[in-house]
Amino acid sequence: MSFYKIKYSKAAEKFLKKNKAIGIRFFKAFEELTEDKTNIVYYDVKKFYSKKYNDIFRLRIGDYRAIFRIIDHELLVFVFDIGPRGYI
Repeated sequence: MSFYKIKYSKAAEKFLKKNKAIGIRFFKAFEELTEDKTNIVYYDVKKFYSKKYNDIFRLRIGDYRAIFRIIDHELLVFVFDIGPRGYI
């Protein structure tokens, strides 16, 4: 079984460093998603609909949201941004 890698954008890294408590919860959630993509059912994840991409999702934990993309052919989970509900 191959594991996915996680890559965070600079904005996502900044959020994780600045907000330690919620950042740890997002970090743990993304770690579990990279171990097995079927773990997505344990979290509040919804698919974003886009004409250009078919693999963009939203992860909600509390009042915060993360926008990420699962790139299967590269075995990569790329986290675009994390922030409060009104911002994302």
